[in-house]
Amino acid sequence: FLFFLGVKSALWIPDFQHHYLFKFFSKQEILHRNQKFEKIIRHSSFLVLSSEDSRKDLKKFYSHKNKNIFVLNFRANLNKKWLKKDPNLILKKYNLPEKFFLISNQFWKHKNHLLVFKALDYLKNKKNIQPNLVLTGKLFYDDLYGKDLINDIEKRNLKNQIFILGLIPKKDQFLLMRKSIAIIQPS
Repeated sequence: FLFFLGVKSALWIPDFQHHYLFKFFSKQEILHRNQKFEKIIRHSSFLVLSSEDSRKDLKKFYSHKNKNIFVLNFRANLNKKWLKKDPNLILKKYNLPEKFFLISNQFWKHKNHLLVFKALDYLKNKKNIQPNLVLTGKLFYDDLYGKDLINDIEKRNLKNQIFILGLIPKKDQFLLMRKSIAIIQPS
């Protein structure tokens, strides 16, 4: 932290999900997040939060003693040049099928990817329908939950229907959104 140098700092706390969705965080992760947030609150000149709800949560869970708090809501930044691009080109770039659903999300338990895999399994085995699913976001293969996701895909025999692209450029993500049948937000 820059407070050691006497430099003013503005630090961001994204959310307080670990207080509400604690079953998705280990005790060690909860402790680490609380310690990190306490340090940010104590030593930053300004706090940046993503919503008014986060401001309420800050007051509920932490003492912040007259901090300068700013709420900067998330905004979509659409580059109008992307509207001129042919979304079909994205299929070739990532070797994707013509029709697919899209999930662009972090790979956290509370984002509920497993529910979608379960739905794909049901459609495949009970209704003989095999929709394709494209996933973007960083998947931590060495993480226990990342391994659980990969194992679930293999166990349900969905490897031919699920395409994990990892982190991709925002422009590509936008083209995928334009090309997809629908965007799924399972959380």
